[in-house]
Amino acid sequence: MRKSVLLFILLLFAVSLSAQSLATKVFGINIPQGFVLESISSKGFQSSGINHPANMNSMNPAALYAFESLSAGFSYQWDYYKMPNWYANIEHRRIHNVYPQSVGLVMPFNNVRLGLGFSQRYNSEVDYGMIIGTMVDPDVPDGYIETGVINPIKNVRVFSYAGNLSYAIKPFASRKNTISVGFQGNYNTLYINHTMYSDDKTIYQKTENSTDNIGWKAGILYDRAGRIQIGLFYEKNSFFDDEYIIDELVGEIHEKVPDKMIFGLTCSLNQNISLSTEIAKVYRSNKEDLYFLSDSYDISFGISGDVGERITCSLGFLSMPYLHENIQDTDLRLYGQYLLGGINLRFDHFDVDCTIVTNTMQAGEWRKQITGKMILGYYL
Repeated sequence: MRKSVLLFILLLFAVSLSAQSLATKVFGINIPQGFVLESISSKGFQSSGINHPANMNSMNPAALYAFESLSAGFSYQWDYYKMPNWYANIEHRRIHNVYPQSVGLVMPFNNVRLGLGFSQRYNSEVDYGMIIGTMVDPDVPDGYIETGVINPIKNVRVFSYAGNLSYAIKPFASRKNTISVGFQGNYNTLYINHTMYSDDKTIYQKTENSTDNIGWKAGILYDRAGRIQIGLFYEKNSFFDDEYIIDELVGEIHEKVPDKMIFGLTCSLNQNISLSTEIAKVYRSNKEDLYFLSDSYDISFGISGDVGERITCSLGFLSMPYLHENIQDTDLRLYGQYLLGGINLRFDHFDVDCTIVTNTMQAGEWRKQITGKMILGYYL
């Protein structure tokens, strides 16, 4: 056990140093809590290694080797924002709609795994509040302009559809080792909805637009007898680069889900208790962007333990720093530091997975929130 703990510490230190050399420049969708915590489950915040089939869309594509039978799952996620105000009393919140947070299906064929998945990668509603504006009355000649109170609301969602292919080299070098590799392609659609309400809450104007792009990820995972798992994958996302039209006004869409390089390590201390950690380099920065965003390192730690044969409980910590640089000579540190708690209940052919995440005491500015997620899984 001492060797396993030592390896755990050394690899964590090594990857934190090597990640400093990674660099790229990108634009970014600029409201941080619009990004959904896709990878949370009773395993903590874990995407580089083995997760739940419902989270197939957000995990290391090489980790599908762990599902040895037909596996499926879906999840719902709820968010409560304690401080939803953004700037100038502009409120931001997650859209609670009928769509699930994620759906995943894994099909095994000997050493090959095929996966299909769906997830909401970004989900945001910005409410600008009641403001005084000018409205053109089409029923009055000569374009009569009426001044009144309007309430503009902007909804933005990114839906992602994924196909996954992975292959396990088993055994590798010895009967205790497994190395798996995987590739995933993503088709992403960005939906933008602009709705303008008048002061009596009736819809004055509503416009919907959408655009799409293609992304991919590739990864590798090493497993030593189920006691040590080391995962690494890179995620590449293309720009949403398009135009949208509101009446006769043309706007530009130039947004991007950030690229990521993610390393993770899980170490079993004994048959019942395991530790995990993950470091993600998130590429957000581009000095030509209107919003000056800095790259960041998302770091998570977790501990999980089995309570009998059918129950697993976990505790974890997640740090997601996010910085807007030099906006009106002010650096806005919109960080999030989350505490996670989870439980997984297993039955003969299905499981129930529940997770609670809170950063109401460890968040900067307006990122204070509580998130709940429930996953249902089925295994043939």
